[in-house]
Amino acid sequence: MEELCKTVDLNRHGRSRPAHPLTARSHTLVTMTKVLEIRPQVAISSYFASQSNKLEGLMREPHAAMGKTRVTQRVPLAELVRNGDKPIGSMVFSTDPAVTALLGSIGYTFVVIDQEHAPNDTQSTLNHIRAAEANGIIPLVRVSENRPKLISAALDMGAHGIIVPMIGSADEARAALRASQYTPGGRGMCTAVEGARWADFEDWAEHCEASNNNICLIPLIETRAGVENLGEIVAVDGIDLVFFGMADLAQDLGVDFHTEKAKIQEIWRAAVDTAHEAGGFLGAPAGRGFDEADFSTIRNDLTLLKIAATQQLAEVTAARRFCGRGSVSC
Repeated sequence: MEELCKTVDLNRHGRSRPAHPLTARSHTLVTMTKVLEIRPQVAISSYFASQSNKLEGLMREPHAAMGKTRVTQRVPLAELVRNGDKPIGSMVFSTDPAVTALLGSIGYTFVVIDQEHAPNDTQSTLNHIRAAEANGIIPLVRVSENRPKLISAALDMGAHGIIVPMIGSADEARAALRASQYTPGGRGMCTAVEGARWADFEDWAEHCEASNNNICLIPLIETRAGVENLGEIVAVDGIDLVFFGMADLAQDLGVDFHTEKAKIQEIWRAAVDTAHEAGGFLGAPAGRGFDEADFSTIRNDLTLLKIAATQQLAEVTAARRFCGRGSVSC
């Protein structure tokens, strides 16, 4: 019987490998048929009783493994920042998940799927998150405003973290954080969502604990009030990271970022000191003079596409003009 019940699969090169659970179930059914042929007196009910535990285990194994991929096996962005890794990501404005997959494949650490200015809706955001997890890149979502329903909806889709715009006080930061946590008055309970991996009720307590410990809530500091109250915002228990929004901040202060960049950079340097003194970490757009950033974003996908397309067009146009002058190299 033991020999008959071995489930070994062969790959195309003839080497043995552990059977996939679904393949294993097929082998088990074949084995059952062989047993009944060898010992016709054995009742079918008796065979199923002896194999029920094994079959149940095979059916639950893939579910158990998948259930841990979303939360318990993820590496939170905050952990990378605390380790001094200085992660680099990009904003994603396109609704095409191939963009997120591409960024993951070339080594970006995280993406910020934008719902504030970009046309990303529920379905496109979900597709971006799936593409991120399939390609080893951390999916964050920037919601359009500080509303509990928007925050919990993005987390139910499987987002690893939320960036919340226009945070101007510690109370606003606490409200956003509460909406991201399974606590009284906080995030609503729902097992039948992708972010929870369609958890069973008996696994719910474990999921809640893992989610509360691993979700990253990032206030976006982009107003005068946000800068003035930055120390109090970072001091909120559960807020580890904040992000410096230079463009909206410049607008709120009535400063032209291009001609008065020095003023924004002065505010930035003071903000870095404030965040670090409060035990937090400050992120910012890369390449804008914010070199002390603990984590950074490189523009957004559409701007990166525009830069590359513009450069390629200029190079090809210049080459054609050069060839038109009768160069022998053409």
